[in-house]
Amino acid sequence: MDALVFAREHRIRKLLVNTSNLTGYQPPSLTARYFFVHSWARAARDVRIAFVTRPERIDPRKFGITVAANLGCIAEVFTSEEDALKWLHGSSE
Repeated sequence: MDALVFAREHRIRKLLVNTSNLTGYQPPSLTARYFFVHSWARAARDVRIAFVTRPERIDPRKFGITVAANLGCIAEVFTSEEDALKWLHGSSE
């Protein structure tokens, strides 16, 4: 979350968060996703976020992305950094 606050405070409008190499935890529950996304969305405000993670960590219905959108946060999740960067570069400020 510190990266989101830093990006917002320094007017960085696009942020890539790559967690694909993190180990030692299971995919979060829907409840945990809800609370994570709420805090991230509040921290991010105008920052577009591209998350990169392993496929098994992505909810098939992209619940977290839906919650983010409902809070006015523009975010997407990807399994490759290349796709995430394309999305970020293709999105307008």
